[in-house]
Amino acid sequence: MKNEKLLFKFLFAASIFLVVFGFIFIEWIVSQRYNDSSVAKPTLASKLSISTNKTKYKFGETVKIVITNSAENPIVEQATSSVNVKSNRFLGRNYGVGLIEKFENARLPGEQGAWIAVEPVWRCSDSCFSECQYNQSIKPTETRIFDWDQTILICDKFNLTENIQQTETGKYRISSAIWSHAEKTYKIVHSNEFIIQEK
Repeated sequence: MKNEKLLFKFLFAASIFLVVFGFIFIEWIVSQRYNDSSVAKPTLASKLSISTNKTKYKFGETVKIVITNSAENPIVEQATSSVNVKSNRFLGRNYGVGLIEKFENARLPGEQGAWIAVEPVWRCSDSCFSECQYNQSIKPTETRIFDWDQTILICDKFNLTENIQQTETGKYRISSAIWSHAEKTYKIVHSNEFIIQEK
């Protein structure tokens, strides 16, 4: 009887030990698999930083846009920055660096809202129709700051006219593109979202 009690205590203690050891071992395996910093590679989004100085702006207030490129490749130039960005109008031929996008709510039942490019971050001239004659990408290790006064340049390519308008209130973000060697394509990186409030 005494031996049976000792055997029972031994088996109980051994099973508790095995369960605890099993949990510790599984946790160690998972941490090695998913948290090994020597294996983790920085993403393009971490190498290309796009941000605004605030998340809420008064109507007409200047929006400061800061873009830092820590990647090996320059941010793409001019109109190439519009890769994979939906735009419902002609933005001109005189820009680079990236695009300011506005979120448009769905207009019909069953549709989804969409981000629409409304204005470039940077233009090389005041005219929509003057093409940039020099390189205006953001080079590796470079940081540039842009000021947006909340105006948009309406470019009419059919009548060759242009008109400056104040943008609307709503939700905005910045997008830019950078070449990914691994995927052999341009990858779009977005900034934080920000709000332009009512007048």
